[in-house]
Amino acid sequence: MNYDVVVMGSGAAGLTAALAAAKAGCKVAVLEKAPRFGGTTAISGGGVWIPGSTQAKAAGVNDDVETARAYALGVVGNRAEKALIDAYIDHGPEMVDWLADNSEVQFLLSPPSSDWYPDVPGAMDHGRLLSPAEYDGKKLGTNFDRLAKPREEFNAPGGMMSELFDLEYIDRLPAPGALWHMARIAIRFVLDKRKLGRGSRLTMGNSLAGRLLRSALDAG
Repeated sequence: MNYDVVVMGSGAAGLTAALAAAKAGCKVAVLEKAPRFGGTTAISGGGVWIPGSTQAKAAGVNDDVETARAYALGVVGNRAEKALIDAYIDHGPEMVDWLADNSEVQFLLSPPSSDWYPDVPGAMDHGRLLSPAEYDGKKLGTNFDRLAKPREEFNAPGGMMSELFDLEYIDRLPAPGALWHMARIAIRFVLDKRKLGRGSRLTMGNSLAGRLLRSALDAG
């Protein structure tokens, strides 16, 4: 068969590239040597560093491009390819918005969390980290088993997935609302485990990979 675009690897970068090409009218193939889709994205935290996102602006975060650029250059140092950093910072929010409009991918502003190098000039204590919204793995249908499993370190004992947004509930236990939130997650996991062999509530990188896989499948 002939293809306009062949993508090597099915992590977030590969599937996003494949999806963009397919939406542009290209015939696309994604090749993955691992037994399951998702690459390192599926076993990661799934967060993306995007200064000036629509999500941050909606939350009233006061940030600016030049401050973010100074931070990125300060972290990378003399090895920096300035043109690439400029492109990333200038077009990162556009990429996130494009995915929101053209795929199953949804990012949320993470709970208060600083940039990874808070002592570097230009660092922010909140507003640049986006996390993928949780996803129902059952929406993948028969392809659910083709998605890589998350790292055990990100799971509760037994394999139940959690995420940053659950921390506020864990912190408030045993308050009734927090207890109910965690109980619903646990009950769903037990039922899924019996029926599917794993939980269908996908979080972090597993959610991002699952959302992108669904989107790529829908785009052909």
